[in-house]
Amino acid sequence: MTQTPRDLWQPNDAEYYSATDWLSHSEFKLFRRSPALYEHHVINGVPVKTSAAMEFGSDVDSVVLDPDGFAASVVLIPPAVLAKGGRRAGNKYWQWAAAHADKRKLAPSDPLARVIQAIREHPEAHGIVSALGERQRAFRWQSNVGDDSVKRRAKLDLIPTGLPFLCDLKTSRDVSPAEFAKTIVNLGYHTQAVWYQDAVEAEFGKRPPFLIVAVQNCEPYGCEVYELDATFEALGRKAIDDGLRSFVKCREADKWRPESHGTVVRLSPPKWAEYALNDWALPQEQPA
Repeated sequence: MTQTPRDLWQPNDAEYYSATDWLSHSEFKLFRRSPALYEHHVINGVPVKTSAAMEFGSDVDSVVLDPDGFAASVVLIPPAVLAKGGRRAGNKYWQWAAAHADKRKLAPSDPLARVIQAIREHPEAHGIVSALGERQRAFRWQSNVGDDSVKRRAKLDLIPTGLPFLCDLKTSRDVSPAEFAKTIVNLGYHTQAVWYQDAVEAEFGKRPPFLIVAVQNCEPYGCEVYELDATFEALGRKAIDDGLRSFVKCREADKWRPESHGTVVRLSPPKWAEYALNDWALPQEQPA
């Protein structure tokens, strides 16, 4: 699947998100879940409902990847201006607040403050999100799919100077290696990685490694940095190539349903459920 370079494109947020004739990764994920979902939300314009976890993740993104610098828009309330139990200590607090009037003020126990602190305590994570470069860079390009093509778009939070890596910031309930590897597949972070690499390759001719800064959104607010290996990239590449081919077929037919629609589909349990068979056996009768 070959890429053609994007044209110069500098949309504002409204222009970017309304450009649905250019397929974004989030729209691609909807299509992979169900072409009918894509039709419902993208073609018919019905907004996708957001969860509290998604809203918190967006808040983390905007604060940590602030164009003015890491967490530049917030300030942690120091214990010295708080009374017992964390209450504001009268004039002492208000004098401090006046000196930071342009900042969002966070108590040390605030989940967002805990996330910021977790990143600060991880040298690699802090270095990645603090890297110099372009913020909120939009891309659009075309991918050849057989005899057809698909117009694609992406917006990257950070394009580091010199492109030593690409990165994305994610929040999750569990950022341990084994559990987060499952999250990557379940939530399509590996396809997002390849999508972003495609965008950068179409523009700059380079495919930097993709890093994820993963921060826990609950106690104990851990932080890890992961680089997706070649297997993840291969899985992401295959999912994108297969998905774009299906997308073209639906678009040509103007029928947003899976190829199996209207047939009887034989369903098997997921692989993890099959493993339970290996642990189950009838008790063996003992010889008399």
